[in-house]
This record gives sequence, C-alpha cells and structure tokens, in this order.
Amino acid sequence: GLDGVHFRDDWGTQTALMIRPQLWREMFKPAYAMLFVPLRDAGKHVWFHSDGVITDIIPDLLEIGVQVLNPQVDAIGRERLAALCAGRVCIEGDIDRQWLLPHGTPEQVRAAVRADVDAFWRRGGYIGRGEIAGDVPLANAAAMLDEFMTYQPPDTR
Repeated sequence: GLDGVHFRDDWGTQTALMIRPQLWREMFKPAYAMLFVPLRDAGKHVWFHSDGVITDIIPDLLEIGVQVLNPQVDAIGRERLAALCAGRVCIEGDIDRQWLLPHGTPEQVRAAVRADVDAFWRRGGYIGRGEIAGDVPLANAAAMLDEFMTYQPPDTR
C-alpha cells in the first residue's frame, strides 16, 4: 500500500516567495488543504517540496498537514529554518545543489551534512538527500553519502 504522497511545487525564488503570501493563502492554501485532508484522514504522510525562500508560507503548510518538508535549506538559512520548524515537521534536507555539490570540497560537503543533521534531527526529524548530476565530482557524491551513513550527532555517541 501507499504510505504517503510527495507534492512538488516550487514557490520561492532565491530571495522571496514568487507571489504575495496573502494571494498564496487565498488561492493555493485551500487547494492544498483539499488534497491533504483525505491523505491525512487515511493515515498517510504528506510530503512537500519547494525550492527558494518560502518562509512566509511554511506555517501555512504545516497548519494544513505537511509532515515532511523538503525546502531549499541554503536559500532560507539553516538556523532560520530550524527555528521556524522546530518540533513541528520533519525536514528532508537538500545538500546545496547550486554551489556546494558541484564546486565545493569533500570536506565542505561533509560539514554541510553534519550541520543539517545537527540542526534538524532532534527538532522534528531529518531525512538527508542530495541531487547528483554530471557536474558533481564523484568525491563530493561519495563524501555526502558516506557522511549521511556514518555521522552521528555528538549527543548520540
């Protein structure tokens, strides 16, 4: 059977929401709520992805039933996102695809994984992921995967 549904809509730019938050609340929030209610009523999980800075609508998404949020962590800011979501939603993080994975070093990639885990895992949960394409060096992909598999936050060792 089906465990949940993952919705994928990009609502943010690199600096802000694409439309006024009030317009999003009037037009799109009710539509999403109509889609989420039957899933939640059936005991299914609601996952939601959006790139960009979506801080204005995160509280709305949580209010209407999102349980796993996949935001663009680096666009929003790790600490800002952690403060906004603490204890309210599981974060499905995305290691930065725009600069870090294709251009950073393996140690920078490892540090980003550790920072995400440290920021989110105790505040509602964390699922790590990263998007690998042809421009990502194999060493960075390996570092990310290895760190996801082996890193344990200090208070769990």
